[in-house]
Amino acid sequence: MKRLKITGGDIIAPDGILEGGCVLVEGDRIAAVSQSDIPAADAQELDATGCVVSPGFVETHCHGGGGFDFMDATTEAFEGAALLHARHGTTTLYPTSVAGSLPDTRRLIDAFLSLPDTLRQMVRMPGLHLEGPYVAVSQKGALDERYITDPVPEDFMPLLETGSIRRWTIAPERPGALAMGDALRARGVLPSMGHSECTFDEAEAARDHGFTHVTHLYS
Repeated sequence: MKRLKITGGDIIAPDGILEGGCVLVEGDRIAAVSQSDIPAADAQELDATGCVVSPGFVETHCHGGGGFDFMDATTEAFEGAALLHARHGTTTLYPTSVAGSLPDTRRLIDAFLSLPDTLRQMVRMPGLHLEGPYVAVSQKGALDERYITDPVPEDFMPLLETGSIRRWTIAPERPGALAMGDALRARGVLPSMGHSECTFDEAEAARDHGFTHVTHLYS
């Protein structure tokens, strides 16, 4: 197993900043953090003096970056956006769509599934976050109203069955949304309430159908 020892940096730890501390990484896990040296004779050493050492950031809602939009649905767009975020400390990224046509969304999924392993090793991308098109028109924000609609299984199930989706933002008050929540939950996908005008009672009902997260609280 590859081991890396990071020394000299100011470490962001649970209880504060450890100035000039030491971090030992084994494989893809932080094995030890200490204010003093950590013996590890076989570890590669990295001098982080003058730098801040932090756990990697997890970006759960990101549409692109560096001039690229994930809806471009190209390897170049995924690589450009992901590497920009990686340079600023993001190690896990959930590329996020906007409401679009079914063919546009399928192109996004196909591009994601065809990403080279070398890119996935640089930036962890466990799956996609789809934002819409099953949202409230009154709370659409930047989402294109032309594509907003109600969820029906013949539309969303083929996308879901690709295994590429990890989170889906939906307005739970839309007809068919609660049944979709059940379908998502059964497949390990997180249903998230968002771009919604649901009432408190509707939100409680949604919780019982797997909606345990919120996108854009209060829109």
